[in-house]
Amino acid sequence: EKSRQSSGINAEYGGQVPKEAEHDFNVSKDLVLPINYKLDISHFFVGQYLDISGTTVNRGFQGVMRRWGHKGQGYCYGRTKTHRRPGSISTQGLARVLKGRKMPGIMGNRDRTWEDKQILYANYEKKYILVDGHVMGVVGCYLFLRDSARMDPIQGPLLHYPTFVGEAGALGTEVYDSSVVDPTWDFQTAYDNRIDRLRC
Repeated sequence: EKSRQSSGINAEYGGQVPKEAEHDFNVSKDLVLPINYKLDISHFFVGQYLDISGTTVNRGFQGVMRRWGHKGQGYCYGRTKTHRRPGSISTQGLARVLKGRKMPGIMGNRDRTWEDKQILYANYEKKYILVDGHVMGVVGCYLFLRDSARMDPIQGPLLHYPTFVGEAGALGTEVYDSSVVDPTWDFQTAYDNRIDRLRC
């Protein structure tokens, strides 16, 4: 038992070494997966909507102009050293700062969730997916993907319950909607296609 503890192996992990990142997902009793079952992107399919959670980029201590998008106070008419300051915080004689006042402070490094991100491309051989738009966090950070809660009434019958069980080759190597994205496009072709869809 002592050697198991020193090597980091715990019975709670089914005899596996604890991973660098861990996350819990609530499931019903009939959807519990066996211990050591490997989850990968085969759970998702092209066209599905996801809720993606992660930690935003840490921007450090920032002023109100960058943190909240304030206009500032201009650079002329005799103003001295108050060009980027917040100005009056309107305490209205209460002798305290009201809760929720937009002030300078730490920007970023917060847990956030993007809802309803659609999968445009999936490569089941190399184990990665592409979603519409951007996601939070620095390059190489961990993101947690869940089936979209808001789109569940629509896409619920199409999902794999509890997850995809079968041969990975049955899903294909590359899956995508050619009307939305095509891996053979270069940047200019993809840009023109995007502009054409926005004009319609």
